Amino acid sequence: MLQYSRRCSSIARLHELGRTVEGRPILALELSKSAGREDGKPHFKYVGNVHGDEPTGRVLTLALAEHICEAYGADNTIRRLVEDLHLWLVPSMNPDGFKARTRANRNFPDRFASPSMRMLGGEEPEVHAIANWTLSRPFVASAALHEGALVANYPWDGSEDKSTKYVRSPDDATFKHMAAAYATWHKTMSKPNNKASFLPLGTFFRPLAPGKHKVRASAPGYASSVVDVEVPVDGKGAYVEIMLSKGVTPEQLLQRDPESNGVEGINAQNQQLATLLASQIARAAAIFNIDEVIVLDDVPQEQKGSPSPSAALMAHVIQYLETPQYLRK
Repeated sequence: MLQYSRRCSSIARLHELGRTVEGRPILALELSKSAGREDGKPHFKYVGNVHGDEPTGRVLTLALAEHICEAYGADNTIRRLVEDLHLWLVPSMNPDGFKARTRANRNFPDRFASPSMRMLGGEEPEVHAIANWTLSRPFVASAALHEGALVANYPWDGSEDKSTKYVRSPDDATFKHMAAAYATWHKTMSKPNNKASFLPLGTFFRPLAPGKHKVRASAPGYASSVVDVEVPVDGKGAYVEIMLSKGVTPEQLLQRDPESNGVEGINAQNQQLATLLASQIARAAAIFNIDEVIVLDDVPQEQKGSPSPSAALMAHVIQYLETPQYLRK
């Protein structure tokens, strides 16, 4: 980072945003023709390595800095970028976690859990450093570079009542445009068989190694259910449905209505349905109506395939409904 700021001193300025719990500096590289000056131009930031075990964002931000530093004098697109805005790069928000190769806890303010968005005082210094920096600059947009699944995720990933209804942010159209643009220009996401799509809130994914797994899904007030899921080695999709009910087991929901010749209890208005997908591409991230999706893995380690980013488990909550009338006590 210091090297970039020295090599490209005409367009680069290095900032220390704060110190970590263990005293490591959190560094940000500002790239702009007017770096260090307040001139009314928009600010944009890329933040990498939010989780300690996600190093790709760290590498990509440094690679971007190298590219801009080298191409500024010859590339018109890069020149326009540097002259028209302030681009900020934070390769590692979590240096301590990177050193330990572990994930960080999530303690940023939640706008739905705490509408005031105030800090509670017990957050790590990393959180305060990033929050204070964000508020100190006129950022018009930001991107956090995570890994584990291929997805462009944008606000809002939640709602005040924890439902799966789509909650639009004031900038919904802009976020959709940015997500679609990212997917269109992404080398893998832009392939014909990976057509980008927008999915409802309530979609959950987690990477799994190829092989057989037991997965438990549960939700507040609903009976949990355990299913067997097999993630194919080739990464092709495989579906299994989990039915969650209030106070009854999924098996009871399959009982016939004594007053009918059909299975009236399992229509779209009388159940909560979750769909688990072992898929090559996980296209959305967030979970709200399912309280937990836990992998109960009892497959011996030596029998498992190696973890692959092309194989993922996706649980999609379609709706959150009451127990059928005839099963209520």
